[in-house]
Amino acid sequence: MGTNLFQDISVNKKKIKNFKTQFKKFDFPSDLIFTINQIIKRNGRKLKIIGGGSRDLILNTPKSKDLDLVTDMAAKELAMCLDKEKIKYSKSALKYGCIKLMIEKFIIEITSLRKDFNYDGRRPDIEYTKNWNVDANRRDFTINSIYIDFTGEIFDPHKGYDDLLKKKVKFIGDPKIRIIEDNLRILRFLRFSVRYSDIIDEDGFYACKKYKKKIRTLSYERRLEEIKKIIVLKKFRKFFDEISKFFFYDIFETNVYLRNFEKLVFIENFLSNVSSIRRLKFFFQKKKRLDFFRAFPSKDLERIKYKISLENYKFPNIRKMIFLHGKINVIDQVLFDYSNNKINCDDALKITKFVEITKIPKFPVGGNDIRKLGFKEGLEIGKKLNYLKKIWVNDNFSNTKKDLIKKIEKSPGNLRRQ
Repeated sequence: MGTNLFQDISVNKKKIKNFKTQFKKFDFPSDLIFTINQIIKRNGRKLKIIGGGSRDLILNTPKSKDLDLVTDMAAKELAMCLDKEKIKYSKSALKYGCIKLMIEKFIIEITSLRKDFNYDGRRPDIEYTKNWNVDANRRDFTINSIYIDFTGEIFDPHKGYDDLLKKKVKFIGDPKIRIIEDNLRILRFLRFSVRYSDIIDEDGFYACKKYKKKIRTLSYERRLEEIKKIIVLKKFRKFFDEISKFFFYDIFETNVYLRNFEKLVFIENFLSNVSSIRRLKFFFQKKKRLDFFRAFPSKDLERIKYKISLENYKFPNIRKMIFLHGKINVIDQVLFDYSNNKINCDDALKITKFVEITKIPKFPVGGNDIRKLGFKEGLEIGKKLNYLKKIWVNDNFSNTKKDLIKKIEKSPGNLRRQ
């Protein structure tokens, strides 16, 4: 970030100016949220924005993906108020003091103020509180404890506003204690630091390195969720050496392929085609089996494991590869081949663009077509289809359905001939 980024921010240390205008530009369902704020206010309580939404308001970010709300009203009481007003919500997290609103593409959480205790490294016990300072004290980072109400007034007990403008990500209190309380904070500290900082806070980084083995207490799914967010951040390349050196082994529980990763980042950014799954696939390109793979949904894991060889980079061959392996896998391999110095940048860009715009016709023959010729069910039909596909691909997709059918009408196994 440049040093002049914050010069035109329409905010002072106590209040965001033109709050409603700024909030509405984020494209959240603002009318409903303002209505809920009024409901809570009528009942003598307050509703405030916390986390990513408050940071985006302060930084005057053009768009925001995050909206977490917090209230000093007990969740069950809030649920009763919403029922009375016939506002739909999910009760799935009610026992944790959280109301979830499902509105169009948004899932908006309203959480009651709480106090955490009996820490076990991940899931503390909680109790409801009406004290905003108590809620702020349980949070991880100073920039994650900035509360903004619906007049734009800022409540900032840990001076997170100043740290945000200074691009500092700092733990609230002793970093070592906060990490022992919740081991996920190691990965969250790395993610927030890459996103908001120019220099990683020394005390926080030291504590994360000291307790890095606690990453292994986290589920593979939680590790994957965090690392996917980290590796696609714009400034990840700047912090890549430090993070990969000290934390990758404990995240993945194995050494991964790192050579020339910066070239992959470069070409992805150049193409505006950044993919967390592709970057993880790059790391795992020499791995066949890992426990960490259990974290991936089946579709992503299939892509991670998919291996192809592009020895011929001429466009007719690339068209064949698209049909055989799919566009995503071909593009992955082209970018890997560039990163690993097998092709130059110009060729990689041309091939990638070609793959993106190329349309492959649908294979014209199906199983029923083979069956009608009198071939037996099952394996025999599959063999005939594969045989015809090979012909169709080698002839550059030029054969019609009629052409292909003729090629097997007199084949052995055709019952019509018997």
